[in-house]
Amino acid sequence: MKVYTIGVYGSTEQQFFGKLIENKIDTFCDIRQRRGVRGGEYAFVNSNYLQKKPDMAI
Repeated sequence: MKVYTIGVYGSTEQQFFGKLIENKIDTFCDIRQRRGVRGGEYAFVNSNYLQKKPDMAI
């Protein structure tokens, strides 16, 4: 099994999920202590949003 890390800062929602799709990442685990990021521009990586996202097709 390979483990990868991905950051969100400087990425749009489309870029972030595009990186996952492009690299064929179909499962990920959010291990952050705080399951959110401050600022509306990064709301797409808040825990509740990620849990409700049905797929990564944007």
